Amino acid sequence: MAPIGAASACKRAVMAAVAIALITGPAPADSISRWTVAAYLSGDGDLGASAHRYLEMVARGTNQAGWAATAQIDETGPGGECLARRYAWTWQEEERQCNTESVPDREAGVNMGARETLSDFLRWVRRTAPGERYALIIMGHGTGVAGSEDDTSGGLTQSGVALDRSAGGDCLTAEELAAGIKGGFEGAEDEGLEVLFLDCCYGGSLEVAYELRGAVRYMTGAPGEIPNPGLPWAEILSRAGREEEISGREFVQTCLEVVEERNGEQPEEISLVGVDLGRIARASECLKVFVDAAAPHMREVAPSVTLAHSRCATWGEQREFCDAAGLLNGMADETDGNLAKAARSAAEAVSASVLGRVGELAEAESGIGIFFPGELSNVPRSYDTDCGGFTAASGWKEFLGCYLRRLRDLMGRTAQCERTEGSGADSSPQG
Repeated sequence: MAPIGAASACKRAVMAAVAIALITGPAPADSISRWTVAAYLSGDGDLGASAHRYLEMVARGTNQAGWAATAQIDETGPGGECLARRYAWTWQEEERQCNTESVPDREAGVNMGARETLSDFLRWVRRTAPGERYALIIMGHGTGVAGSEDDTSGGLTQSGVALDRSAGGDCLTAEELAAGIKGGFEGAEDEGLEVLFLDCCYGGSLEVAYELRGAVRYMTGAPGEIPNPGLPWAEILSRAGREEEISGREFVQTCLEVVEERNGEQPEEISLVGVDLGRIARASECLKVFVDAAAPHMREVAPSVTLAHSRCATWGEQREFCDAAGLLNGMADETDGNLAKAARSAAEAVSASVLGRVGELAEAESGIGIFFPGELSNVPRSYDTDCGGFTAASGWKEFLGCYLRRLRDLMGRTAQCERTEGSGADSSPQG
């Protein structure tokens, strides 16, 4: 999420008080909610005010029969100390109650970028506010797959979401995000996590979606930045709750509809894509077929890759994400035979996983990003460690490596020719 200035401690306290005050409303149908919404709010640093605003929106939006809300907020206190609290809005004797507690049972911060922190929170959610279905909202800063240099990280490259500045800039990588969710629902008799809403920058990629398959059914994310003030959760949750029964797919579509309406009223648009994670494995399989056809012939294929990449949408600080289906369809247009067929098939599989997209993504061919270095450098080691499942299954790291080596080789030859011509050397025999 793009940063905003921190609000005063007084303002944050008022916003929290408003959230806690929302304790009354219509009686629930039974003790187990139809939907339990969990908000994981990483507010350390400059997102403290945003985290409290989200707290209030989630409380207000779920104040209806059959819905429960929970939240964990991590922030920097007025004295610079780290504070972490949990909130639960549940129904007791026909009244909505808000319970709060410190995490973990003490006034101290937690590392929101650790998978076990996420797992522990989700286990607490299931104990405190059991539901038939669960939705998880993650709010915080996110970085691209290539990572970013954070002042608090000691020079280490960070890659992921829910970045925690007080924990050395740690964040949940795609692999840790999936592991944290699975750990939170391990041994559960319920249906597991139905929907994940990544309200963070750079979360809408094939790499993230692939790691999440099997841990979540549906997700929303953005391949680029999500500007403040973020998603309008009070409206999204209120509209979703008006339906007697709403599925995870419909929940995602409701989110996209509300964001699209909000975009028409705000100067800065939010771009968001909804993904059916049950279709991502097929997309990866088709991508692997394309990679196997293209990589051995990179000498001939590289110019087509460059042209296709130049024509498709890109996102990120270094433009390190490009539209996956756009790149593949571009390759299909620039090649022929089995390679063109494989590229088109992969593009169709990626697009088939999309439930909808809004903002500038509406003009993209899929709205799902895939890593493509914005500079002629090696593929970062973090790409393997953070997205190992995807790189192994799709072969995409191999493809990028072949492509980048070919470009560097061509640039080296060009530079050598220029040096030779500039020296004025005459290669003709002496007479």
